[in-house]
Amino acid sequence: MRKVLLVTIAIMLAFALPVMAASAPAAVKRTQTVYAVLDWNGKPIEESVVNWLRVEGTGKMKIQDKPEISDVISLDPGMKPEIVGHDITWEFDSKGQKDIFYTGKTDKPLPITFDVELLLDGKKIKPEQTIGKKGKITLSMSFTNKLPKTVDLSWKEGDKTVTKEKTLYQPMTVMVQAEIPVDSYSSLEAKDAMSMTIGSRKRIIWTLLPSPDGKAVLEYSSDSVTLPSVQISILPRIPDITIPNIDPAIQDLLASVADNTDLLDMAGTEINLDPDKILSQLVSLQSLLDASKQAIDDSKKQVSDLTKSFSDLEKGLKELASGADNLSQLSKGHKQVVETMKQGLDSNTSGLTESISVLQNSANSASKSSRELFVSRTTLDDTLSSLSKLKSQTSDRDLLDKLSEIEASLKIVGQKIDSAKQESDKASQNLKVLMDGGTIGGKDIPSISSMPESLKLLDQTLTALISGGEVMSVQMPGINTTIDGLNAISSGLNTIIKGGDVGGTKTPPLSEIPALITKNLSQFDVLVSGGTFHGVKVPSQKEILSMIGDFRKMAEDFGPQSDRLLELGKKLQQAIERNGGKEKVQKAMDESKQLLFGGQAELDKMKEMEQNYKSFVGETPGAESSVLFVAKLNEVTIEKAKENNVKAQNTTPFYEDINKYKYYILIAAIAIIIASIFINMAYKRKHKEQS
Repeated sequence: MRKVLLVTIAIMLAFALPVMAASAPAAVKRTQTVYAVLDWNGKPIEESVVNWLRVEGTGKMKIQDKPEISDVISLDPGMKPEIVGHDITWEFDSKGQKDIFYTGKTDKPLPITFDVELLLDGKKIKPEQTIGKKGKITLSMSFTNKLPKTVDLSWKEGDKTVTKEKTLYQPMTVMVQAEIPVDSYSSLEAKDAMSMTIGSRKRIIWTLLPSPDGKAVLEYSSDSVTLPSVQISILPRIPDITIPNIDPAIQDLLASVADNTDLLDMAGTEINLDPDKILSQLVSLQSLLDASKQAIDDSKKQVSDLTKSFSDLEKGLKELASGADNLSQLSKGHKQVVETMKQGLDSNTSGLTESISVLQNSANSASKSSRELFVSRTTLDDTLSSLSKLKSQTSDRDLLDKLSEIEASLKIVGQKIDSAKQESDKASQNLKVLMDGGTIGGKDIPSISSMPESLKLLDQTLTALISGGEVMSVQMPGINTTIDGLNAISSGLNTIIKGGDVGGTKTPPLSEIPALITKNLSQFDVLVSGGTFHGVKVPSQKEILSMIGDFRKMAEDFGPQSDRLLELGKKLQQAIERNGGKEKVQKAMDESKQLLFGGQAELDKMKEMEQNYKSFVGETPGAESSVLFVAKLNEVTIEKAKENNVKAQNTTPFYEDINKYKYYILIAAIAIIIASIFINMAYKRKHKEQS
């Protein structure tokens, strides 16, 4: 009968979880139910285990099992396992699903120990002695978790990770169910329990989580005591507890307050803030803001004027470049004239007079070149002066750098113009000396018109004029050098105008500089209107004024509140002192923080422990399992109580029933005393007669 009952309960309470089959792909679900019968002291009388394997799959199956129980009995007559020690092998054919039930014995200590105490009117009593009695019954059932585990709990407190060692107990939810007939009691109390009436019976249910202890107490009054039937179910898991999510901002706030003693240190601190001084500083700040706005407006106007002058600068530089080109062409003409003169001297000495005339023209042209180079130098000086003025009118670093680069390039051009002019002046002077006679390098040169014999020297001079060289110990640059210098001047000016490489630095076209200035000028608008300045978000001046206004209002409002704030600080200090001082308050804050953050970490760790507890005894290799414990107090019925009382009467010592015979004992005692008196009197009389 008990086996049938165990199978029925196992089927009703079993949970299905996946395992494996050995010979063919299959899903196997294993549920282990541990049954215990307890006496009314809480000691296990008998322990048994029922394993249920549900195999999903088709074909010939072979299941390896290691239950670690004794007296294995298959509850299916058609299933006979092969048993070798603690190893069991099940072989069978499955048509899709097969259930295997088997039971056995174990003496392994349960994870929960029980302590039961039964009182009648406050006095401990055996259960069979309460049946039919009148009075108040107190049934106390205590439970102790015997599976402690030391773990490390970790949680975040703001940016800090806290780790703490703590002893937790394997999660075990104990559900205690007591049933008693409704008409067997006059009053009933079960603290922290849920109760319901089903038909003629009252059912009381406690849910406990012993960590390590838990207790259920049932009290009821009855004119004829009937003991309840008690069943205890133990699930190795924690109840589903819904913990509300705490806003991360609140968590950060709590972590910040609990980690920082600044709040406690501020209590009682005198606040020395002068609202009038703050307001005065705000007025000064607003004036500074107005002045900076005016300075920005002035700078914008100056830069705007500067951009207008660039068109004039570009025009002047273009004219200068054009003049350099013209001078180059003129020098080329001079070169051609000198070359023609040289050819004339070589081919026809009779053309000396004409050559002298041509030489005169060359001298005039050289003089003209010197004058034009002078004009070019003057124009360039004016341009440099304009650039210097532009540099003094701006503070923009990028623009100053570009203007300095242009100024340096123009100075190089000026040096080349000066060099070309010097060369042109020397050529003009030498031509004049050649024409009129004079001194070159400290040597007297006769007039060419009066010295036909000097034609050879003249030829050499003309060659030197063209290509450069030494004439009468004097080094002459030559017209070719002048042409190259003028070409270099023209090229440098065109680079400045059109943009390019100047002294190893890339410069933009002169026409684009106003646009660059305008672009840089727009950055000033960010300081006024707000926006992003070099990756930094800048508020507008309107927003700054609004913030100043808000801060001013706060300062104005703070004035009347400062005294109240000071008084609040004093009260806070008094409260801290009343509660044991800063150290004790800080400790309470730390404990509150640990309760908040550590509680969640503890719950997470217990869930992890719950997932790891899948079996009480044995295992099915490769399986995920579930386990359930069911314990029951040994029932005490009226018939069993009468049977126990009869046995007690047959074995009761005489002294336990002394009250029943006390009158007879009293009479016998009196008779013995009277007999003793008469015997003593008779003994004395006999002794007197003999004497």
